[in-house]
Amino acid sequence: MVVTVNRSPPDGGGCARTVLVLASLFLASISQLQAAEPWDFIRVGRDTATAPKWNVRSGKAEVAFRGNHIDIRVPSSEDQGPIAITGTVDPDGAIEATYTSLNTDAAPLHLRGRYMTRDELQIWGTKRKIVTQREIVFTHPPNRDFLGFLGRDVRDE
Repeated sequence: MVVTVNRSPPDGGGCARTVLVLASLFLASISQLQAAEPWDFIRVGRDTATAPKWNVRSGKAEVAFRGNHIDIRVPSSEDQGPIAITGTVDPDGAIEATYTSLNTDAAPLHLRGRYMTRDELQIWGTKRKIVTQREIVFTHPPNRDFLGFLGRDVRDE
């Protein structure tokens, strides 16, 4: 009786090992980035097409923080195309950013804003929760339009 055993070449597992190492490095790099979170969005601006009045637009925006960098994306709506706001947040909450109206030839605008947070203790039935209200406010350009973004985190006390 003859028994044959098929063995893979000595370095045959090296490819699988390389793939596993690359996959783990990729996953480690993703964990350092925060995924974009849905925030409430409001824009208040003047509408002078017929008579001077305030025009309000609200909806959702995706806000992502990566270190001190902020990236905000507002999808298009019936009356306006998509918006991108990118910039940096200082330790004191001051924001220097660029406002870009996507899919248009409009020149990007410089924005200054503020990032603020506040914690509230809330009792939900028998559970005590800490609710963190997060707020980003821009004037766009000064005294013309108001851009506001509101987010919220909830955690157990």
